[in-house]
Amino acid sequence: MFTNKPVLLSILIAGVVMAGCAGSEQEEPRTVTGEGNHLPNDGAAAGMQIVGGQLIGNWALVSLNNHSLLEGSGITADFDGEQITGSACNHYFGDYTVEAGSISFSNIGSTDMYCEYTMEQEQTYLEALAGVNAWSVEGSTLTLSGETANLLFERVVPPSDVSLEGTIWMLESFVTGGDAVSSLIGDTTVTATIADGQIAGNATCNSYSGAVSIDGAAITVGEIVATKMACEIGMEQEDRYLATLAEVSTWQIEGTMLTLSADNGNGLVFRAQ
Repeated sequence: MFTNKPVLLSILIAGVVMAGCAGSEQEEPRTVTGEGNHLPNDGAAAGMQIVGGQLIGNWALVSLNNHSLLEGSGITADFDGEQITGSACNHYFGDYTVEAGSISFSNIGSTDMYCEYTMEQEQTYLEALAGVNAWSVEGSTLTLSGETANLLFERVVPPSDVSLEGTIWMLESFVTGGDAVSSLIGDTTVTATIADGQIAGNATCNSYSGAVSIDGAAITVGEIVATKMACEIGMEQEDRYLATLAEVSTWQIEGTMLTLSADNGNGLVFRAQ
């Protein structure tokens, strides 16, 4: 089941308790470029040295409390100078405050989708993240540590030139009505590649293809054909994806993210592989 209800994580003596909350306004996304120092939005002077500038960017977790991640799974963390966002089973978010060598996280929340295979790993990660109090960056490696937490990340270097065509796009989320965002079913993959007037990929269970026309920021997807294999998991997601893909009318790339939007506010958000 898809949902975009944020779940605030309160750290208690016994661990992390997740509680749903609805109706909160979504903050406008911010775009931060480069790996240097982050300048606040209050007009700070150029060249100002900001503590924690090395954190800014996208990271992939490679070790969780000195253990490797489950095979086929992944956890990401994106720091923008004020907030952390990323994905595990669910998409998560939170605020952070950083000083030289120390860091603290607050207001950690996530979407509320159940993933049978990676749910325990995700909860372990979020509990560890909440307990982090120190950070260090050496080369391309970020270490977040605390009394019982030890998280090791490697920096993700985005492609230097991300093009709409010829890039393998991995679906990150669905957009409904312009503001409601929902994640994919756990351990499923949806892809899209545009080339030579065709769009093709994996829709969750089946492979698909169709004609595509691009005119500036406008995009039109023609009749889509797909294989007819039945899968126990993901058929509703596949139907939703193909239906949304057929109605998109505009495209936009920001960094490594591609958004395909329809006139009714529905859309698809991809990340470049």
